Amino acid sequence: MDDRGEIEAISLALELKADFLLEDMGDQDSFLAAYELLESKSNWGMIKDLSGGIGLEVRRQVPLAQNPQGAKMLAKLADLMDEAARNATPENRDLVKKIVRDWRELSRQSKFSLP
Repeated sequence: MDDRGEIEAISLALELKADFLLEDMGDQDSFLAAYELLESKSNWGMIKDLSGGIGLEVRRQVPLAQNPQGAKMLAKLADLMDEAARNATPENRDLVKKIVRDWRELSRQSKFSLP
């Protein structure tokens, strides 16, 4: 499979999983793995789409949070993905990497604090 086919396969898999991303917070690892592959291929268009889609999906979960702390954490996760999508360009590579690191840390924290 060539690089484009590999990326398209990942994109399709993520689209199919979109509705389930937050049912198990561990599924966020799928996002991180896809991001790392796309970043290694410098595919900023797909990083923008991926981050924007994750941000949208996470934001849809905010009203479903069982407590205000959980809602705030989900909103922050969504904000980080929105920021990554806005900045997904080669010139902002370091900023996007930082945003994804921040997402990873907040995601880990949320595994312990979200009901």
